[in-house]
Amino acid sequence: HNEVLRPDHPELLHWVTREVGGLQFDDVAARQDKALALPAYVPQIERGRDVASGAIPYVALTLKEIFSNKELKPIARGDIRDKLDLPRSVKVILLGIGKDDLVERMWGQQSHIYQAIAALNFTVVTAFNYSVWHNEPRLEHLVNLKRSLLTFERLQAVGVPAIPHVYWHNTVDLRRWAEWLGRNPVSVIAINLQTVRKSVLWDHVVSGIEWMGQHFPQHLEYLIVGPSTAERMNAVRQCLRRVTFCNKDAYMLAVLRYHKTWNGTESGEAYCDGEPAALFHHNVTLFTQVAEGNPPPPFTLLDGAKLNIIEQRTLPGISTTGRKHLEQLQLPAP
Repeated sequence: HNEVLRPDHPELLHWVTREVGGLQFDDVAARQDKALALPAYVPQIERGRDVASGAIPYVALTLKEIFSNKELKPIARGDIRDKLDLPRSVKVILLGIGKDDLVERMWGQQSHIYQAIAALNFTVVTAFNYSVWHNEPRLEHLVNLKRSLLTFERLQAVGVPAIPHVYWHNTVDLRRWAEWLGRNPVSVIAINLQTVRKSVLWDHVVSGIEWMGQHFPQHLEYLIVGPSTAERMNAVRQCLRRVTFCNKDAYMLAVLRYHKTWNGTESGEAYCDGEPAALFHHNVTLFTQVAEGNPPPPFTLLDGAKLNIIEQRTLPGISTTGRKHLEQLQLPAP
């Protein structure tokens, strides 16, 4: 649609009206949602890599784990827990996040997509990720904000427990969200920060989140997707009252046979020969502790099997004192 969104395109107004019903939020109404009681940390996982996540109360997946990019067919019918080999007690969140080509293709097949999602019995689904890139034209921001909000409304319309995905470019966008949230019975919103890497952009994000904490309804809970360092998680927690963090780090480190480590707020990983399931539970425990606002523990593991070569490596974007080699540590028990 980028070509149509040129200000001088003769079909611009017609296209905007047809596709999103105008740029205002006033025509989108939320239905009463259910309380979720989200934990402080929810690990994002992938389909097809078993890490024995059944003991974890909540897990999350993205759209690419659910739909084929070629035909947009869902991976399964029936309860998603059966496909993932998870107990029915595990609560599964579908993050409406995906690569632009997948999410854009979904816009044209919404009825099919929403019905397929409803059949998989997710605990909750976030609105789709029609991104707001700061270097894109302003009109595209406005269209994508409305498209994402419409996916929230349409998911709710087919009985899917859904939460809005809040994006913004400036304070004008935040004010519009504050007004809409003030008029609608929404208790949880999602914020996707997975693509926020550079410190300058992070500062812009923190400024916006601080504004939310001051002006958004005080009862709101926030599902924050992306941050994985103690510094960034703490920065968000200082702005908002009720926060759940979600990232893929605990899972991917376990798959690659790494366990998460902290030394103060300095973040890293240590390689070992432990089972991914044990590493996953260890990593989730540590992320939960930091997400709850507790100080990150030192380089510590619980009792268990012996480790192989252990080498501390720092994560990208974290200030460190350099490369560290750790003493022999023990693997956490499953």
